[in-house]
Amino acid sequence: MSSPAYIPFWTAVPLLAGLFCVYLFFSRKRWLGYIAGSCGYHAGHFDEILSDPASDDRSREISRNMIWMMKNHLSKKISGEPHGRGPGHGSSSLRIIGETYARISQYGWKLDPRIIKLLNTLMGTAIRLNLIRSPMMFLALPALDIMLLFSHTGFPGSGTGRLFRDISSGKI
Repeated sequence: MSSPAYIPFWTAVPLLAGLFCVYLFFSRKRWLGYIAGSCGYHAGHFDEILSDPASDDRSREISRNMIWMMKNHLSKKISGEPHGRGPGHGSSSLRIIGETYARISQYGWKLDPRIIKLLNTLMGTAIRLNLIRSPMMFLALPALDIMLLFSHTGFPGSGTGRLFRDISSGKI
């Protein structure tokens, strides 16, 4: 009678750790591609607002600022280039978006409704990028993949979950 094949514990742990590192490597590359696609989506819509003659000056100003932020902050962070002087110095993408929200609420600006929706999804994109580039990547990537898997069930009707679902399925 033969015993079932098994892998000793001291062999299984390094094997699983190695497989997890391979998963992290490919998942990170995939998510950086999704985030680059999201930046392209946002840049296209902000360009659309800029060229729309019905858009007001404040909507155009916010669109110009967000395009600048994506070119100078998000694109550099996606490619891994250094951008800025470190934490707490200069402006980050999340800080720029937060200041934009603050100005909108402080002055009570009436804007193109697309601006708020784009800012919401752009904030989600910037948060995901910061998570992927942080030391917490080993927790963030499985969580992002699980959320993406759930979004393929059709749960998010709008917002960042739907945006990344459509990017991952090739609709955008």
